Amino acid sequence: VAHEMSQPLTAIMGNLELLLMRLPAGDPARPAVQRVFENGERAVELLRKLQRIESYELKDYPGTTGILDIERSSKIGG
Repeated sequence: VAHEMSQPLTAIMGNLELLLMRLPAGDPARPAVQRVFENGERAVELLRKLQRIESYELKDYPGTTGILDIERSSKIGG
């Protein structure tokens, strides 16, 4: 899943970066585009963590037997 998502996300991030380079500093749309770009960077980092997972660890989550602990799972084995 992470691999399949990385290609379209890379295209989105590239276009956002181009847009930010072209928007003047005082453009009223710039703060919103910057926030989208920053959240895209967070998504890219999350995908990197998902790609490193070889085995998983769960963490407690109300109403379930647990959910994937991405932070700990992405550090297992390296």
